[in-house]
Amino acid sequence: MTDESAPVETRQEGSDEQALRARIADLEAELEKERNQATDYMKRMQYAQAELVNIRRRNQQERDELTKYGVAPLAASLLEVLDNFERAEQAIPAALQSFTWISGVVLIHRQLEYLLQQHGLERIETAGQTFDATQHEAMTQEHHDSIVAGGIIAEVQRGYKLHGRLIRPALVRVSQGPGATESAPTTATNEQTAGDSGAKDDATGTGA
Repeated sequence: MTDESAPVETRQEGSDEQALRARIADLEAELEKERNQATDYMKRMQYAQAELVNIRRRNQQERDELTKYGVAPLAASLLEVLDNFERAEQAIPAALQSFTWISGVVLIHRQLEYLLQQHGLERIETAGQTFDATQHEAMTQEHHDSIVAGGIIAEVQRGYKLHGRLIRPALVRVSQGPGATESAPTTATNEQTAGDSGAKDDATGTGA
């Protein structure tokens, strides 16, 4: 009886082992699926975190830009006021410059300039500079004996930048270098004059 039951038990054990192996394979497959899904969730979370960091950085940059350049429209509209102050100061006769009310006007001009400078306004340099199309605008181009071509001769109107950003170019007169010389025609004229003088001398000597 024991010998007859042995094959049955062996078959039963083999069947249980196959079922167990199949179950293990199913569990491993399910585990791999969960791992892949967890990896996907991790990648999505990392992407979302990176995107959140980028959004925060962009928002901070926008706030910084607004803080720095938010006064640009007001500053641009006040440039004409600065121009008028400068014209008024230049037109004040020397005899009136010692008057108290004149000093008060000059002081208001300086205070306005200082206030705008505190918010990032700066003048564009022109004295001794070479013309730069990114911050200068040429009103005229003239020959100049002592300034090389491209050099700035004089400033017509001040230019300004706000935190390095151009808000009004400087209007300038630009040199084209020394003008063309007229030495050749002058030499020819001198030679002709000398020839005429010699001819006159010869005529006088012949007459004598």
